[in-house]
Amino acid sequence: MPNVTQHPTPKDLNVLRTISELRANMGYPPTVEEIRAELDAKSSFGIRRHIDHLQNSGLVTRAVGKIARGLVITEAGKLKLK
Repeated sequence: MPNVTQHPTPKDLNVLRTISELRANMGYPPTVEEIRAELDAKSSFGIRRHIDHLQNSGLVTRAVGKIARGLVITEAGKLKLK
C-alpha cells in the first residue's frame, strides 16, 4: 500500500518526469536501463531506489510480475508533474 505521506525528493521527481517524457516519446513505458541512460546515471541501482520511493509515495505502480516495461504513472503522479 502506498505511503502517500512520504514526500518525493527532487531527484525522485526528476525520475518521474523522465519516465513521463520517455513514455510520451516512445509510446510505451521505459525500462530502468533506458531511464538510467537518459539521466546519465552511473548505475541502475539508484534509479531503482527512486522508482521504489515513487511507488511507495503512490506516484507510480508496477505491473504484476517481472515486466521490464511495467511502470505506470498514477493519477497522483500525473498531478505532481503539472
